[in-house]
Amino acid sequence: MSASEKKSLLPTKGNVQDNDKLERHLPHGGSCFGASINMTKALFGAGVLAMPHAFTQTGFIPGIILYLTLATLVAGSNILLLMVEQEVNVHRHEDHKYNSVATYADVCDILYGKMGRFGAELSVIILQIMFSVGFIIVGLSNMLHLTPWSRWELTLAAVPILMVLSMVRWLAEFWAISFFGLIVYCIGIMGTASYHAIDTMSHDLRHNITIDKGLDADGASSVLFITTALYSIEGICMVLPITNSLKRPDKYSKTVMVTGVMFFGIIVAAYGAISFEGGLGKCPPSMKHGCIITDTLPEGTITTVVRAALVIGLIVSHPVAIYPCAEMLEPRFTEHLGKPMTTVQRWILKWTLVIITAILGYLVPSFNIFSNFGGSLFLPMVAFIMPPALYLKARKKNRKPFTLTSGDIVMAIMLFGSICMGLFMIGGGLYVSIKSLEPVVHNATSNLTGFQEYY
Repeated sequence: MSASEKKSLLPTKGNVQDNDKLERHLPHGGSCFGASINMTKALFGAGVLAMPHAFTQTGFIPGIILYLTLATLVAGSNILLLMVEQEVNVHRHEDHKYNSVATYADVCDILYGKMGRFGAELSVIILQIMFSVGFIIVGLSNMLHLTPWSRWELTLAAVPILMVLSMVRWLAEFWAISFFGLIVYCIGIMGTASYHAIDTMSHDLRHNITIDKGLDADGASSVLFITTALYSIEGICMVLPITNSLKRPDKYSKTVMVTGVMFFGIIVAAYGAISFEGGLGKCPPSMKHGCIITDTLPEGTITTVVRAALVIGLIVSHPVAIYPCAEMLEPRFTEHLGKPMTTVQRWILKWTLVIITAILGYLVPSFNIFSNFGGSLFLPMVAFIMPPALYLKARKKNRKPFTLTSGDIVMAIMLFGSICMGLFMIGGGLYVSIKSLEPVVHNATSNLTGFQEYY
């Protein structure tokens, strides 16, 4: 970065507003529209595959309302993180150390020191491993439709491929992978599912046939819907990298969060509801604990192509997902070894992550069970509890106590509500998820092959 560019990043008397907002101007930053699209694109993942079945736990209208409400809460949580960043930047400017934070870990480092950075990096590592395991589960599920091999044989075949791909550093920056994944999800998955669902609904309407949607809605199942929905829409780790790519991040970052998250929420809610109405949320009899959309699509050439494309997309995306884990773990190992890691040691670290995610993916054959636990055990902490904690710490560091003004009262209510939401999802979601496992555990204890033969 040139000296003039560095100078442009510094706040000046003319662009520091009375309300302490730092107005940054990044000459090579992107547009608001482009950043919003990037935010929407970053949210697409394996979680959307489980949404049609999740709608069987709520129904059409309640499911749409719940999903859009959750999208609104997630967008609010992301905005809260942006407010934390703003408070941090003000504090650093006052200390003459102004340098805009770039990641979640940077914020935690400034507010809580080394332990804060360690906690944030651990959170990111767990999140990325969780999403990588989800890729393995979904990939194996689809390959079972495409090949005569067993899950164990498919896992053994996939591991060497993933290990080789993990050594290709430029995969993390290869835009074609992200574009291919977006095409697979938007056109391949959502487009195909919506087409089949609408075709089924129109056919059954003409012949006066009632579609069996597999509806099984009650209070407990609604909690499972929320946990699955959170798994599909959570992406707080992408907030700061995306908003800091803007030309004017302080002015448009909140707009990017609202438009990006809500646009994604509307798309996924519509796809999930339409697929549910078309009977694609109902699982085959052999899948007693959930299914994904590629399990319920009508068999045929198009479905086969969609499954194959999804598998390819997941295979090349898996190394990209574990790359941040290796990047965060490498300095820790370097510090422990007392010298920089060699290329071979970096490969071994990535191979270890590949093997761990592959084993976990093999051991959990139901993506729905996995997303329920992921959406209740860890994601609520990252999405709804940590941002309020960071915000309160930032205000304390900037010596800004809460007052009885309307703005502070509303903010206090929002922070309290966010924390309560997180605690409810952890407690209620975990309880319901464990209860839903009772038949599986009973079967596993009475059958030596456990999960494998049950599914």
